Amino acid sequence: MFDDDAARATTLLDALIRSSGQTAESLQARSARLRGLADSLAKQGEISLRLLLAALHYLEVPTHLFFGALFPPPPTGSGGPRLKDRLQKRVGSTEPGSAPEIPAPTATDLEDRIRIAIDQALGR
Repeated sequence: MFDDDAARATTLLDALIRSSGQTAESLQARSARLRGLADSLAKQGEISLRLLLAALHYLEVPTHLFFGALFPPPPTGSGGPRLKDRLQKRVGSTEPGSAPEIPAPTATDLEDRIRIAIDQALGR
């Protein structure tokens, strides 16, 4: 799975570079931080996160857009497991809702917390 994701990230980055009218070599010439970019893209293999983020910076592509396109959310109503449920399964929780319930603070608790925060902010 990791190899597939890395290859997809490399392919998407390569497509972004080409669609911007540049080449990996021209980007690489702009900054020492991008050294090795052309080799990584030519091999269609793994690319380091540092190199990927640097390339996105020079392409002026927000990281949330890149990763949102790389890992799109499942369509609503798809019936697929939610991220929270998948994470709980990985860490060994037997039931998705087995996390201990944290009681909601009362109005008095909230007022006390606010008063304490104000006092600390004012240096009292």
